[in-house]
Amino acid sequence: MSDNFEKKNHSSTEAPPEEQYFYRWNYSDQVAFDRSVEEKQRKSGVLIYTLILTAVFLVCFSILIGLLIWNQGTDHTENTLMGDALTTSQVSELVSPATVLIYSTKMSGYGYGTGFFISDDGYIVTNNHVVEDALAITVRLYSGEELAAVLVGGSAEDDVAVLKVPGYSFPCVMIGDSSLLSVGDKAIAIGNPSGEEGS
Repeated sequence: MSDNFEKKNHSSTEAPPEEQYFYRWNYSDQVAFDRSVEEKQRKSGVLIYTLILTAVFLVCFSILIGLLIWNQGTDHTENTLMGDALTTSQVSELVSPATVLIYSTKMSGYGYGTGFFISDDGYIVTNNHVVEDALAITVRLYSGEELAAVLVGGSAEDDVAVLKVPGYSFPCVMIGDSSLLSVGDKAIAIGNPSGEEGS
């Protein structure tokens, strides 16, 4: 009887072979786990990269919009005073409203040329040969309006004359300092010395 008890007791305390190990390493499980970790890291990396790229794009876009708004609100005249170079179209935009066509009637025929306002109260500079010995002088403004002008004075040697038309608040050009010019500097001629055609 004691032999039977010992056999039963021994058999009851001995664990089955499959319960003796708590973990059994499996290569396919490890590979699947590694792949899931790599997939999570890849997704988080893509997300971080996308967020950084979006932030950089928004900053660049904001800077571009700010520059466009600043450029539209900048007075080109102030740029000139600060020494920034203007394009030909910007110079034309500034000067054209102050440019006029001049017609003069003479004993020997007529003369025509270009002039520009140097003051808002109607003083105009032009070439002396255009108005020299004129019987009558007519000035056509940028708006198309025509005004009678009188000769204030002129110099045949310098080929410069000054006219005066009645009125106020005329657009005028800003006179620069010729001592700041150098040989080779860009010069832009604005006007129509050929007269009305193409004006």
